[in-house]
Amino acid sequence: MIMKPHPLFLNILLIGVFSFSLLTPEDRRSGASPEDVSGASPEDRRSGASPELVFGVTPPMRMPVTFGTPTALPPLLNIAAIAAGGYHNCALTSGGGVKCWGLNGNGQLGDGTTTNRLTPVNVSGLASGVSAITAGRTHTCALTAGGGVKCWGYNGYGQLGDGTTTERTTPVNVSGLAIGVSAIAAGYYHTCARTSGGGVKCWGQNDYGQLGDGTTTSRLTPVDVSGLASGVSAITGGGEHTCALTSGGGVKCWGANWYGQLGDGTTTSRTTPVDVSGLASGVSAIISGFEHTCALTAGVGVKCWGLNSVGQLGDGTTTNRLTPVDVSGLASGISTIAAGYWHTCARTAGGGVKCWGYNISGQLGDGTTTDRYTPVIVSGLASGTSAITAGYAHTCARTAGGGVKCWGLNSVGQLGDGTTTESHTPVDVVDPTLTKSYRSTGSQDGWVLESSETSSAGGAMNSAATVFSLGDDASNRQYRAILSFNTSSLPDDAVITSARLKIKKQGLVGTDPFTTHNNILVDVRKGAFGGSNALQLTDFQAAASKNAAGTIKNTPSSGWYSLTFNSSAFTYINLTGVTQFRLRFAIDDNNDHGADYLKFYSGNYSSVSFRPLLVIQYYMP
Repeated sequence: MIMKPHPLFLNILLIGVFSFSLLTPEDRRSGASPEDVSGASPEDRRSGASPELVFGVTPPMRMPVTFGTPTALPPLLNIAAIAAGGYHNCALTSGGGVKCWGLNGNGQLGDGTTTNRLTPVNVSGLASGVSAITAGRTHTCALTAGGGVKCWGYNGYGQLGDGTTTERTTPVNVSGLAIGVSAIAAGYYHTCARTSGGGVKCWGQNDYGQLGDGTTTSRLTPVDVSGLASGVSAITGGGEHTCALTSGGGVKCWGANWYGQLGDGTTTSRTTPVDVSGLASGVSAIISGFEHTCALTAGVGVKCWGLNSVGQLGDGTTTNRLTPVDVSGLASGISTIAAGYWHTCARTAGGGVKCWGYNISGQLGDGTTTDRYTPVIVSGLASGTSAITAGYAHTCARTAGGGVKCWGLNSVGQLGDGTTTESHTPVDVVDPTLTKSYRSTGSQDGWVLESSETSSAGGAMNSAATVFSLGDDASNRQYRAILSFNTSSLPDDAVITSARLKIKKQGLVGTDPFTTHNNILVDVRKGAFGGSNALQLTDFQAAASKNAAGTIKNTPSSGWYSLTFNSSAFTYINLTGVTQFRLRFAIDDNNDHGADYLKFYSGNYSSVSFRPLLVIQYYMP
């Protein structure tokens, strides 16, 4: 029988920066116990002794611990789904975007950095179009609305599926899975997908057969799971094992089986799927922890099997189980289940949450750090939740109102409340997005008219008018407009996540230029176009920081025309002075020698609410 490390050791190891292990592969295969190798006992774990005293090892690196200041930020809302990794979490927004927070040492947050985040940040390139998410120890994946899969983060075993072992800080496509996928699941260092035809493919680490292809060869791209080309309705990834729910309600598992987590009555690891004893039918959902597995029965009860050293099976004992046993008190009334590394949770039909197992960091949410061998109610969550997920030593729930609450370990911000303070009861995940709105400065904006049809130079201007014009006059001269915003009140270290420009139509002369001159192009200048904030004739042709940074199309709403800039323009928003925009139609005139221009309210208009508006969203790192 192969033994695995005790939970206390992994509480130290899994923080994501330690590379040492007291149990070598040889130790694991020899049958040596974790206590033999480390000297750690359950009593040591509960005594509070330091890792150095218990294990006699000084870690090569310590993760810097910084404590955030509690913020007055509003709670994160409009969340459709949540997924917990080892020390990070991700949320799927109602608009199909993805946000992540917590540990980011391997880029698992997908924001293009390796900076830990105490509050949610947007995943690069995934502002919309995502239908599901999953998280492994240090990697994350998303299922697109088109049935494709993208992954990011640690890739040492090929768990990102892009054919390499290169770490990625932004999403990359999984090779061969651009379409045709209906569900995804991430394990410790491996990932699996259920195809629209009910088959299963896996990739990544395969040391113990967790990919199910009959080998122990790690794979950099997806391979078929043996015998599961169809007939699968759900999948789940554990530490180093994987399970599938068949369309007939049965459960099959494969991979590591040291503690019976495959549920086949043995401790023999399997490289291809085997049936879970007693669960040939009657199961509606499955979930895997690090070395244990649970099933939700059609009778809405819960059964678990595998490692039970800290009560994670919920049967009132710490006896490992090689086949499924009932979770005490949960024979009915359960709607969903979630498993962390050594703890498990269930959501009741009434929206309440109960948890059991390892509780060293308060991940059971009952206000204590006492391990529980049977389910206990999470404080404050007797009702009102719609989904649950569990990480290494933390747990999160989606509320019925679309918010997220988390509890447990918070060493790297995985609770998302803006701090690194551990919480033994649920706290709100906050929305770090701050918003500032600016109206254009009337004395600095206005229109500039071309000196002649083909001069491409300013010949007349007006910075005092209450409207500005865009289009051409009867001499085929183009109007261009300058809008000036004093954006210096943005914090110097603000990280901009969104910028939107809005202008309101006042009137029309001649033919609508949107029908003859194409769309409005918007140039941006960090600072003033002509070197002076005041409107100048040279602003007509002065250099921009970025030409055509965006396009305003003929899609007004209540008379307002708007442009949401892409992220490439954010760097040109001036945090220390003015930001100016130059507006012009893509086609300078229609050669009809007739005036064809639109009029928009300027920064001089008497009603402030009609003036040009720039809305900036940002967060503080």
